[in-house]
Amino acid sequence: MSYSMISSRIAGYLAEKTNSNEETRLVLAYALDMLALNILNVALAILVGWLLGVVTGTIISCLIVFAYRHTAGGAHSESVYCCSVITISIFPIIAITGKLLARSLGGFTPIFAYASLLIGLLTMLYLAPAENHKAPIVSDLRRKRLKILSIIITLILFLAAVVMQLQLNYEIQAVTGLSVLWVSFLVHKMGFKALQQIDLLFVGKLNKGGEQDEKNDS
Repeated sequence: MSYSMISSRIAGYLAEKTNSNEETRLVLAYALDMLALNILNVALAILVGWLLGVVTGTIISCLIVFAYRHTAGGAHSESVYCCSVITISIFPIIAITGKLLARSLGGFTPIFAYASLLIGLLTMLYLAPAENHKAPIVSDLRRKRLKILSIIITLILFLAAVVMQLQLNYEIQAVTGLSVLWVSFLVHKMGFKALQQIDLLFVGKLNKGGEQDEKNDS
């Protein structure tokens, strides 16, 4: 696997300073590449949200989902490109949907938000943390801590929803509810199956495209 020139140089420098082996250097290079890619994906998602006039909702959704990702876990795409497409598109979609939902529901938006948060709380209680096969949780103590943190995040969002209701900020309430539903979906087995199917479809198209290019070259 090849890594970007910048990541490889930084990883090489860090490995040299810490007298680490080649395997550690490769792990560092991979981690730096993933960090840079995630930052780029989030930046592009926020840019799309800004262009669509929902930058605040996009940022709020990003913060909520990423807070849960480090505690509740959940499904991940195996394809870097597919993951990028999902990340860049899902947050603006949640923000736009929240805006439209708030307009449609009006004063009934809090009911949707609290119902979504209740679903999220139950999901965290019974399913979190959801392990990814590439990052298994081997410690029962860590598993318990992650579950508790996931529940705490949900309770904090409950309090935030109350504050938003007092401020009549129905749009952000709706975005919060939709974001929690998205996290709950990813933690549930349906989320794992859905992303597996998307990966199969996406990777299949990439393979077909590569085969077609080879035929054209020949």
